[in-house]
Amino acid sequence: MFLFLMSSGFFMAQSLGNLTYEWKLVQETDGVQFFAKYQECKMSEQSPKPFDIAFLKIVNNTNKDVQVAYNFVTEYTEGCNGCDGGDETHFTQTIPANGSIEDDCNFTQQGMAHSVRNQNFKGGWNFEKVSITNVKID
Repeated sequence: MFLFLMSSGFFMAQSLGNLTYEWKLVQETDGVQFFAKYQECKMSEQSPKPFDIAFLKIVNNTNKDVQVAYNFVTEYTEGCNGCDGGDETHFTQTIPANGSIEDDCNFTQQGMAHSVRNQNFKGGWNFEKVSITNVKID
C-alpha cells in the first residue's frame, strides 16, 4: 500500500501557485487564448538548482493574423510584478491566423517567459499566480 501511494503521487502534476507543468487556459479574448505553465530551467552551470519559469502560449483561433498587446503579470504573496501595467511587463506579439506562439527554456520569444522563483535563493518572494492584463487585439 505504501509503495502504491508513493508511485501514484509521482504521476500527479507538480504545481507552483496557479501553474502546473501542463498548459492551462488563463484568459480568452476575441478568439485569442492565453495559456500558462511553469517549467524548471537550468540557467547556467554556476547555478546548482534550476529556476522556476512561467511560460505563455498564445493561440489565435481566428482566420486572420492578429497583433496582440498585453501585460504579463506575476503576483506574489509579498507584491506584484506588472500590476501597475508598466512598460516592463508590456509586450506585443503577432500571431498568425489559426496559429500560436510559445516559449521554452531556450528563451527565443520576448515577453513569453518570467522567472518566478530562483531555487538557489532561500527567502525569495512566494509566487501565487500569473495573469494577463490590458489586452488589446488588432
